[in-house]
Amino acid sequence: MKNILLIALCFTIISCKPVLESGNEIISYKFQEIAQADLATIENDTVMIMVPTTTDLTALTPIVEISPKATINPASGVKQDFSKPFFYTVTSEAGTKRSYTVLAYTQPTFRVNSIQLPDNFVTGTIGGDNITFSLPFGTNPTAIKITYTLAESGFISNIKSGDKVNLTQPFLWTLTKGTTTKTYTLTANIQPQETGIRSVWVTNVASSALMSEANLTAMVNKLDELNFNTICVVAYNKSQTIFPSQTLATVLGISPAQTVISGCSWGDVLAKLIEKAHAKNIKVIAWFEYGFASHYAGQDSPISDKHPDWVSKDINGNQTVKNNFYWLNGFHPEVQKFVTDMILECVTKYPTLDGIQGDDRLPALPAHAGYDDYTKQLYKTETGRDVPTDPKEAAFFAWKYNKMTDYAVTLYNAVKATRSTCLVTWAPSTRGWSRDNYLQDWPEWLKRGVADWVSPQLYRSESAGIDSYSALVYGDIQNIFTTAELQKKYVPGMLVRNGSDIISDGFLAKLIQYNRSKSVYNESTWFYEGVVPKQNAFKVLYPGKAIFPF
Repeated sequence: MKNILLIALCFTIISCKPVLESGNEIISYKFQEIAQADLATIENDTVMIMVPTTTDLTALTPIVEISPKATINPASGVKQDFSKPFFYTVTSEAGTKRSYTVLAYTQPTFRVNSIQLPDNFVTGTIGGDNITFSLPFGTNPTAIKITYTLAESGFISNIKSGDKVNLTQPFLWTLTKGTTTKTYTLTANIQPQETGIRSVWVTNVASSALMSEANLTAMVNKLDELNFNTICVVAYNKSQTIFPSQTLATVLGISPAQTVISGCSWGDVLAKLIEKAHAKNIKVIAWFEYGFASHYAGQDSPISDKHPDWVSKDINGNQTVKNNFYWLNGFHPEVQKFVTDMILECVTKYPTLDGIQGDDRLPALPAHAGYDDYTKQLYKTETGRDVPTDPKEAAFFAWKYNKMTDYAVTLYNAVKATRSTCLVTWAPSTRGWSRDNYLQDWPEWLKRGVADWVSPQLYRSESAGIDSYSALVYGDIQNIFTTAELQKKYVPGMLVRNGSDIISDGFLAKLIQYNRSKSVYNESTWFYEGVVPKQNAFKVLYPGKAIFPF
């Protein structure tokens, strides 16, 4: 019996010995300095913890939760250097040990600094996880080159900068760093078909486009390929016309055949151009370039020679000259009749001609004109005053530019009376400057309803920057073309080539894209010989046809 009690006592003593905890795990891990939304990721014996990019990894205080009654070395709450892998040992109450490696890494910044379609001159608009590209009507989005810059490097991307992407459907762009992935949706928004004027001036100066039928055909085909829809072709300069003109022949005392522009006697150039252009649905505007100008310095001056009474005079009694152009007197009724009759002859002779155009020389005169005998007497008769010595004296100056406006009204009405469907268009100098220098108050022409469209020559070089152009467009829209209906009549003139100077593709894109940003869907390009070297740019800027608005 005694032995039985002893055995029982021993069993009781053994069974009451405390059971030691065996847990030796890291349960959670964070840094005291960082307000983290998520705790670390703990897998097997590795702790991975992501911190913001700007974090100083060399001085962080870990807060570590471990298994009950376990110990950890180094201790929790002690600042450590985590710029490299950091090691812990967790020891359970029972004495079993487990080693952990802590890897702290900076949180990837998935910010896209910029993303472009460089071949299309388009920058993406980033909104959250969506990036959109606005592309003109007719763009083929099946293989578009994309370039981008990111706020940081080291990402795995499913497209490299410079790759071509099919954007016919939204494209999912993924960026991965570590265990984190960001997805952007890339979308091409193809704009609706534009209604607008895409015009180009074609001249006989520094160009051979009009000098043979083969050249003419090639020019029309190229403009059709590039989706232009309007040609403003020179009809009168250097005392010559693009067509055999009886009006000019009578003034000069020669035959109509002798009036034709040098190099353009191979056929009826204007008739051929209208035929070929209309076959491609391209409009033709006859541009009477020289207008009231007699000739350029160094050129023959047959009109001035035949009709010295038509010559404009300055205060010194000399023929009025500005920028090397010598001028006829646009106030003289015979000069006005000559120009009007020549234009009406063209409109009548070519019944399918779409329109006519005057430029910065029609109707125009240099502001310092007005001192020939006829004009002095006319001013005296109408005002009772002698002409002042100051050509810009307020009343005299206003009288002169109002005379030019009166002629614009007269010419417009004469053309419409001859053929009501013939467009009357103007390509003056810039607003304000045109009136102050050439007596062209063209905003008044618009008010009087004698302009089917206006192409101000907003000729600004690339070296002057896009702001020099955009300021002019913005000013015109704010002050003159203030409604959608008026903006249909606004066709800004762009300088693409001047002599051997040709703007870059990128600057051409900026000009056209600024117009579109202001809901201007028209522009006129100076001049055809600038179009050809820029054809690759025009192909992406005008990838589809535009609907002619008139």
